[in-house]
Order: sequence, then structure tokens, then C-alpha cells
Amino acid sequence: GWRLDVAERLPKDVLEGIRRAVKAEGAGKLVVGEVVETYGKEWLADGLLDGVMNYVFRGVTANFMTKKIDGPEYARELQKMYEEYPREKLNTSWNIISTHDTSRMLFEVNNDESLLKVAAVLQFTYPGVPVVYYGDELGTMSGEKEKNNRKGHDWEIVKSYERYKDTGVMEWAKINRYNSFHGFYKHLIWVRKSSPVFSGGDYFYAGGSADTIAYFRKKEHMSAFVIVNRGLDASIKIKVPEEILKLNPAMRCVYGGNGTFKPAMKEMDFYIPGKNAMVFVQG
Repeated sequence: GWRLDVAERLPKDVLEGIRRAVKAEGAGKLVVGEVVETYGKEWLADGLLDGVMNYVFRGVTANFMTKKIDGPEYARELQKMYEEYPREKLNTSWNIISTHDTSRMLFEVNNDESLLKVAAVLQFTYPGVPVVYYGDELGTMSGEKEKNNRKGHDWEIVKSYERYKDTGVMEWAKINRYNSFHGFYKHLIWVRKSSPVFSGGDYFYAGGSADTIAYFRKKEHMSAFVIVNRGLDASIKIKVPEEILKLNPAMRCVYGGNGTFKPAMKEMDFYIPGKNAMVFVQG
């Protein structure tokens, strides 16, 4: 398919024509547009884009991580997108936290590795397609908008690629701090791909506080639970929707901790350490 730059500045009849031409090449092909200055919903109407670069998601996530908004306001913004964007097109839209037109998320959170990882967990578990801006997976630290957010990889990384290009194998363990980010992103990709619930599953807000947000995902007989915390250690009350209770799921922690979680009551207390995210998946 195609990703269209500044799609919101194209006349809608032009977008309709582009989409018809792309679909003529095959029903599975997609047209995703960059929509920065306007709310994405109007560009996802019938006949227009199949998805947007979700700058609304990026903006509210950055605001939450930097304490410009609190957990309840962040939750309202996520819920608004979930309710107002056509479901199939929300699932096709790109979840972004850094791009060529924004500061990197690691820069936004003042190079706090823990907070970058919390933001990435949200990126990979909220409805949509996680799209990683080059360098985030290596912990690239310089990333201020309009100054160095488009810099190339660190010289050490460039040398490492040169060193291992003949074998095709990168010995990440020898690249100091970059290994922790690379391993983290590899694990998140595994979490995402190992459970179909994150690709098209329903979204249920489950509660939170000023520094936390929790939600469930559900697809057919599968479910998952995600909780993130940008602040200090916290215990919060979560609400379990009927759709999850009916599954009577036993979930195992696949990121952020150990053990299992069984949501068996409509309201439950849940403890989460500070600057952390936890993901539980059924099965």
C-alpha cells in the first residue's frame, strides 16, 4: 500500500481517486495518511483513508508521560478515539510515539529509560499498529524536534553494522546500553505477535489514577490486561467488565513482572510499582 505525506492537505476527491486506484491493485492494499493538524476521524470516512498516522495518540501519550494531563484525562482521550474512529480503520492506523516531525519520546521524558518503555507498552497494546521510528529501538537520546530528531544512528552503531555485515549477525550484547533497548523492543514485538488479542481486539477502560491507566483487550475467547504507571508505586481499584468476567480467564504476566492474574470480581485492587508497565495475557 501507500503512506501519503500531509494527506490532510489533499482535496478529498483526490484522496478518493488515489484509494480507488490502490484498491484496484488488490483488496488487501492500504492507504494510510499523515494527518497532523486536524482530528483524524474526518479522514477515515468511507472512500477516504484506510488509516492515519495517529498523531492524536502520540500527542496525548506524550502529554500523559510528561504530566501535562493526568490519567483520567488521558483515558478520556483514548476512549474518544476508540468510540469515534471507525473500528477497522483505528486498527489499521499507526500508533506512534516518535516521528520525523516530533521530538523523540525519550527526549520528551528527559531521557528516562523507564518512562520511554512505559510509553512503548501503550503504543504496542492500544488498538492500532505500532510503528517504531528508527533509533527508538536503540535508545537514541538526541531527539529534539527541528534540531536533531532526524539524526542518523550513533557512530558506534554504524561501526557495529560495518563490523558484522559479512555474517549478517549483530552481537548486540557488545553494544553496551543499546542492548537493553533492542532486547526490550524485541520482547514487545513478541508480546504483540504472540496473542491475537492485540490485533483487532476490543478495548475496555478499567480504571486508574492521576499517574496510572488500566485497560483490558478482548478478541473472541482471548483477553489481556494492561496497566501502566508513570509515577510512584501505587495501588488502584480496577473495574472488570462483564465481557471479561464471562471468559473467566487466567492470565500470565508477559511483561513487567511475574505470576498470574485472574480477574474474578467486578472490582479488584491492583498494585503496580512506579515507572512500570505490566501486561497479562490469557493462555
